[in-house]
Amino acid sequence: MTIAISLDRIVDCVLAHSALDGLRNERPALLCRENSPALKRIALDSLAQIVAGLGINIKKTDIDLADPAKDDIVSFETDARQSDGRITLLRANIEANVVCAILEQTCEGNSHAQQWWHSLREMSAQTLPPPIKRAI
Repeated sequence: MTIAISLDRIVDCVLAHSALDGLRNERPALLCRENSPALKRIALDSLAQIVAGLGINIKKTDIDLADPAKDDIVSFETDARQSDGRITLLRANIEANVVCAILEQTCEGNSHAQQWWHSLREMSAQTLPPPIKRAI
């Protein structure tokens, strides 16, 4: 099974959360489209860390070859038979975890916000098979 992750979708989610946070706190959004290359770089680092620790056999990946300045889709191939039916949630949960990891890092200096994103990251891992939960 090949799982494709969209870096642009991750960045869009990060920017949406940042904009909503700016509305709730009556201050301008902290992140903007110009931050995309840096956000993609952080996304790739977080994604590589998650994929490396999945606990399932990764046959092939192009994550280490991705250029955050021009690439959108990164993928990895796995043997889906090693997991149960929840493997279909893997892509969405990995993307959600990467979004939370980025926002956790961008909230440095705000321990409440950092803890919030860390908690959301842990909650999204709860629906994943046990070897995958340990990687998040």
